[in-house]
Amino acid sequence: MKLFLLLISLGSIFQCYAGDYIRYHHEIHSIEQNTSKGDYQLSLDLYYDVFNRYDNLFYKDIHNACMCAIKVKDFEKAIECAIELVKKGYTLNDFDEEYFVELKGNQKVWKAFLKRYKNLRQQYLGSIDQDERSFYEKNYVLDQKAASIGNIAKQDSIFFILAGKLSNHLSQHGFPSIFLCKDTLNHKLHVMLRHYCGLYNRKKNDENLKQDPQYTLYADNIIKPIVDKALHDGLILPHVYMSIVSYYDDNPFGEVALKIDVDNEIIYPFIKGKQEDVECINSLRSKVGMKAIINCNDTVSLANTWYAHYPFKEVKLAMETCDTCNTFLDYMALHVSIEARVRDDYRGKNRDGFILSNNFEAMETYYQFSFMNNLKKNGINNK
Repeated sequence: MKLFLLLISLGSIFQCYAGDYIRYHHEIHSIEQNTSKGDYQLSLDLYYDVFNRYDNLFYKDIHNACMCAIKVKDFEKAIECAIELVKKGYTLNDFDEEYFVELKGNQKVWKAFLKRYKNLRQQYLGSIDQDERSFYEKNYVLDQKAASIGNIAKQDSIFFILAGKLSNHLSQHGFPSIFLCKDTLNHKLHVMLRHYCGLYNRKKNDENLKQDPQYTLYADNIIKPIVDKALHDGLILPHVYMSIVSYYDDNPFGEVALKIDVDNEIIYPFIKGKQEDVECINSLRSKVGMKAIINCNDTVSLANTWYAHYPFKEVKLAMETCDTCNTFLDYMALHVSIEARVRDDYRGKNRDGFILSNNFEAMETYYQFSFMNNLKKNGINNK
């Protein structure tokens, strides 16, 4: 019932934003699915179609289009994407990654790119409003000082003031476009928005705070409406939006974890909680541009991660034949060491270079295995 009521409430809000960037994100999810299947030419064509229809483009999507172009050896389009990436904050150092080697090996297009690089970089730097940047940098320092205070009440009193300053600034100057770019300021603004939205969420959910004069002085959440608008205006990514608005609150968009079923040699993401809630959760995810998670049925989205190379057989054999494993921790230490080697090998080779919408490596992981000779355990959470 709680989820149903929340669905109605959020639905009434989002009806006001018809024809916005929520559709953009769903189109990107569809393209990423094609990319995961290895359909690089189709993905490249679809990326360009999206780029031609929307004004605000996120650097991760241009980066992924560049990767697709390199995969199909369309170096002209790869350079077009590289040019746009410089306009989004990339420097020459970013192109030192191994997955750009083939592009740089095409001397004709790469030399032409290098001739343009200095002007492109200056164009990007010239687009930065230094006063605006200084405002966020200074307030981030104040935010971090407040966050380090041991007294929560004092911290919150400063957070309320900083939230008001940030809200007023964003209302007057508009939400910045820094989340579209590769910029160290992204994290700092993200942290501030998360702190202040979390503050209002704590106030909303704590009966004692609702009665505390220090907290009753302040109105309802002044940050969330700004973040809502930024999402629909195409200035913030859905997963960033979710982490901000759900901080210190029930997460209506669901907690996504990974299931590693070693017995059946399959890995897939799933939404934690009751199965009957998944449909409502996915509906809410869809409304903010997040990808639906279909339990037990989505292995394709892991294709461009190290999980696609998971050493099932090696893990099984090692655990079945381990003579020195006498406790569960012994088995897990062996298991984790094999995983770490395969994961580090994958990262070291920089196989694909795609920037995924879902950060699977940050997710909680659940295991299922039934072949430890000295123990009988299934469905163990390793974290």
